[in-house]
Amino acid sequence: MPASLPPWTTRAKASRILRARRSSRTAELYQLTTGPDIRRTIREFVRKGGLYEDYVRRRKRMRPGRLVVLWDVSGSMAETIPMYLPWLHRVAASARDVGIFPFGVRLMDLTDAMRQPYAGVLSTISATSDLWEGGTELGAAIEQWTARHSLRWLRGRVTVLIISDGWDSGSPESVANALRTIRSRDARIVWMHPLLRTPGFELKTRALVAAKPYVDQWLPGGTPRDLDQMVIS
Repeated sequence: MPASLPPWTTRAKASRILRARRSSRTAELYQLTTGPDIRRTIREFVRKGGLYEDYVRRRKRMRPGRLVVLWDVSGSMAETIPMYLPWLHRVAASARDVGIFPFGVRLMDLTDAMRQPYAGVLSTISATSDLWEGGTELGAAIEQWTARHSLRWLRGRVTVLIISDGWDSGSPESVANALRTIRSRDARIVWMHPLLRTPGFELKTRALVAAKPYVDQWLPGGTPRDLDQMVIS
């Protein structure tokens, strides 16, 4: 096992990280659904013996202007870190204007590190172990990002992707205020929740309720398949 693995990573988790890095496909972050694809529709009709009842839609891939990822790495998100880390490493490598900002009770800029080889990412994380798997102050972390990084990132077309389960020790008002500030800069806010596909799940923590008026799109993010098929519309 590489010596640069972070202290919060067990052997089992490290193995899952490396397997996910090898096997997962690179996510297409932005796709635009257009009109019907007649050729593919006919192929599906023939393949399914006439049982296909809808058109297959064309999808046009689009590159975003800027993508900012605010990634919750607190204790309640600990089990998802080995899944998100290699995926975000690929996302950061796929385009120049992608920023990666993990947060717990504080926030750090991992953007430059995410453009290194994967071993370098792990080494950087191991040097900041106090950030990972601790508490969460969601509103304070987003406000910290806005104060330090908004001049660089909130220009032109930008999407802010928040990856979090919404468990938060801070106040819901601070979450609402932080997201309101981002929206006032014409940014689009997308929230990925690892439990969104869970039967009976509701967006009902105080932070999630406070965030709802400012979130443009909610995305599931509980499995590698969710990440590989993610489409920000």
